[in-house]
Amino acid sequence: MKPTATGSNDIYLPWTFGFAKFVGASALHTKLYQKVYGSVIQLSLVAGVIVWVITSRTFESGKLQGFIYGTAHLLTTLTSVVCAVFTWKNHELVKQSIALLGNLEQLPTTRSDVNVCLYGIATFLIQLGVDSLLDRTLNLMSHLENFVYYMPLLINICVTNQFVVLVKQSAYRLDHLIGKLKFGDFHPYSIIVEYNIIREACVFINDAYSVQNAWCIFRHSIIFTSSTYYIGLSGSRLFPAGSNTRILILSSVSALSLFSYIVMIFKCCEDIQRKYKLFKNRFYDKLSTDPRHSVLFASRPIYKSIKFSAAGVFDLDMKTLNTTVLSMISYVVIMLQFAVSTTDI
Repeated sequence: MKPTATGSNDIYLPWTFGFAKFVGASALHTKLYQKVYGSVIQLSLVAGVIVWVITSRTFESGKLQGFIYGTAHLLTTLTSVVCAVFTWKNHELVKQSIALLGNLEQLPTTRSDVNVCLYGIATFLIQLGVDSLLDRTLNLMSHLENFVYYMPLLINICVTNQFVVLVKQSAYRLDHLIGKLKFGDFHPYSIIVEYNIIREACVFINDAYSVQNAWCIFRHSIIFTSSTYYIGLSGSRLFPAGSNTRILILSSVSALSLFSYIVMIFKCCEDIQRKYKLFKNRFYDKLSTDPRHSVLFASRPIYKSIKFSAAGVFDLDMKTLNTTVLSMISYVVIMLQFAVSTTDI
């Protein structure tokens, strides 16, 4: 039976999508004037980063530090543009996923919407606050630099939050479905239909945010690696004494925040995939103990798994996360070895 999305009881996620609306990156707020508003923000970010690169001459310094700073700002802005555009483009997929989840039995409201949104705001404010407190040159250029870095960062966070909260909502409903298997008398065909609805919603979620996840993970990984590299340099006191402490603190906060977001993306996907395996095993165990369902058990109806990927490049699970972390650590070690062998940072 193919599930249909009627949206009769759509789930309500005002925090995550509502806050994303204010930065022009909500998949549920894509009317013409909202797209114009979001486009103005993106154009101002692109113009701002171009002006900052030209006036700061970060790429003309001939030093690795200037190159890393410039690349971080450009990559953050580019990721913001990609995230916003693809979120607008795939808004129907997001609405379809919400409608499908709304077709299921109405469940008590979870706090995932509030928690994910507040966590994103907190990590953003901590990075911005620490940077502002440690910045000793509060002039026009420093304000422009903060705008062209932190505003697109906030947009990236908002898009990631939308994906995470939708996956958590799907996992919550799958967890409820697992609970139904505990009852002695259960209806396997209705269970199969409900699982297929959840899986179909996950397919829509993955299709809607796959490209954005790939860009965000790539961007976060690059800047996490750079921040960890700066932690090593400042820990070895290879920076001038006046800026060493500032770079150490700011790089530490940035690395922790970005790493937490990388882990959050992978972990929410791993959690629902783990629940899928648990559901599948318990469902077949239940069928195997009831002679009335021997034919259904032999047909193995639960054969489509729940999977998430980053634009089809790699799967979003803990195995890929471990590989990613090892790769980032390897790059940091190589960069630090190179830095120690030269005095020009």
